[in-house]
Amino acid sequence: MSRHAPMTKTGAPPPAGHEPAHIHARGVVWLAIAVAGGCLLVVAVVFFMTGWLGMPAGQHEQRLQRVDVQPPQPRLQPDPEADLAAYTRQKHVLLHDYRWLDRNRSIARIPIERAMQLLSQPGSLPDRPSAPPPASARPQQ
Repeated sequence: MSRHAPMTKTGAPPPAGHEPAHIHARGVVWLAIAVAGGCLLVVAVVFFMTGWLGMPAGQHEQRLQRVDVQPPQPRLQPDPEADLAAYTRQKHVLLHDYRWLDRNRSIARIPIERAMQLLSQPGSLPDRPSAPPPASARPQQ
């Protein structure tokens, strides 16, 4: 490879300026043909490698049947469907039911929809100070 500037057909360096505004359609067409051919080649190779061509009809479904194999002990989650259902119920209760968190301090959990309704009303949030209190008002340690 040479490190010199590319030359034109006459041997002179190309004129300075911008790139040409047109593209070479022949190169684009050959690239599209190469990509399409490569895709077809990959599909054909995968098709033949799976071995489906030499199988009699009806055996495809037999090969695709699910086999339930239990993992060895200890099984960390023996019933994932029941675990997911219990988790969903627990989260539903947290989001949609009323419950006391601390009755002595009057702290309760309310449904999320009700909390959003209460917060959307004007004057529902207390006014917050815009600046922290001055250092002289802070307690000394």
